Amino acid sequence: MVERQEYMQKLEEDANRLVDMLRALKSEVGSYKSSATELDKVRDSLASFIQATEVLTRQSHEMIAKANEINISHVFEQLESLQKDVDGSRKKLLTVIVILSILLGVCIAAFSLYLLRAL
Repeated sequence: MVERQEYMQKLEEDANRLVDMLRALKSEVGSYKSSATELDKVRDSLASFIQATEVLTRQSHEMIAKANEINISHVFEQLESLQKDVDGSRKKLLTVIVILSILLGVCIAAFSLYLLRAL
């Protein structure tokens, strides 16, 4: 009878261990399913990112090709040349303004002297 009780107790322990192992297995399977779902989401996001990057790359390539067609470096050279011309014209204009200011000052002084002598 003792043997039977020990045998039953051992069966119960084995059954409990089996239940624990099945729970762990169920948890692990659930974890795998969750991981698979997350990997699917990552895969979809990555596919979208790759498509967006492909579009941007194509557009960048088209812009570079168009820039090469219109010789953008020549445009920049022309702009730099125009900037130098504008800077030179600005200096000349400032010189003319200074000279005119001096002449105006001289004229005002001469007119003031004229008025003082006339009185």
